[in-house]
Amino acid sequence: MSQRDLASAREFSERDLLIATLVGRYVERRERGDVPCAHDLLAVAAEHGDSAVTELRDVLAFYEAMRATDLAG
Repeated sequence: MSQRDLASAREFSERDLLIATLVGRYVERRERGDVPCAHDLLAVAAEHGDSAVTELRDVLAFYEAMRATDLAG
């Protein structure tokens, strides 16, 4: 692996950690029965670029779809 590939992998991993942390906060709030306040989590993601916001929105939408399926079943 070249230096550039290692730097890209490290950057990708940091963003993954960011998204995972934000999703974790969202899930904790939902499971406690609190308002999830997604707007503040999206604002944090926005500090890391539009693609981070898109990725967070996608994961949160997936989580909500899975949650709705669990509640319906």
